[in-house]
Amino acid sequence: MRPVIIVRPEPGAAQTVTRARALGLNPLIQPLFSLSSVDWSAPDIGAFDGLMLTSANAIVHGGEGLRALTPLPVLAVGQTTAQAARDAGFTIALTGEGSAQDLVDHAHIAGYRRLLRLVGTSPAPAQFQDGSITACQVYSATALSPRIAPNGPAIALLHSTKAAQRFSTLFLGERVLTDVIAISAKVASAAGSGWRSISIAQRPDDAALLALARNLCEQDVS
Repeated sequence: MRPVIIVRPEPGAAQTVTRARALGLNPLIQPLFSLSSVDWSAPDIGAFDGLMLTSANAIVHGGEGLRALTPLPVLAVGQTTAQAARDAGFTIALTGEGSAQDLVDHAHIAGYRRLLRLVGTSPAPAQFQDGSITACQVYSATALSPRIAPNGPAIALLHSTKAAQRFSTLFLGERVLTDVIAISAKVASAAGSGWRSISIAQRPDDAALLALARNLCEQDVS
């Protein structure tokens, strides 16, 4: 069975590996970034009416400062992020199944106007009509340079735009033998061209990515 290349950072990579093996897949970990917490202080929550989370990493690496923010309702991208926030004591107000921009659009409809967004580094901007988004960095990402050179056909799972861009640069195998599965249309675009195929998950979560990977592997043996 061809390998399923997992490039997301830890601890997410290990979680994806566990899920992949449970589906009978052959995971290969090649993280492109390592994440670490940074010193930060929670701003006055009175200035916000919602907390925007686009990655569970904000919860994983947020540390003690998160406690001060638990009164804010959470607007999350994806069920994984929402569950991480729920486990940390937050109340989930909205869970988006698309991009950060999709979540902001839903937030506007729901009446939110002042969002605090917990981020890593340089998040992609989102347009917020009649509202504001204040970014607060709670973790950082250090780029890694693994040698991604599968010996033959492979499948690659891409969880973020930055990972897709870096994967495209570092990949040393044959693109025409590699199927790319992206967590969103924006991530798929960042991966570039020349791949055997590019698929977009129906939802922004591991389960949807891995379901596509399993389908591709089943096609190999059919």
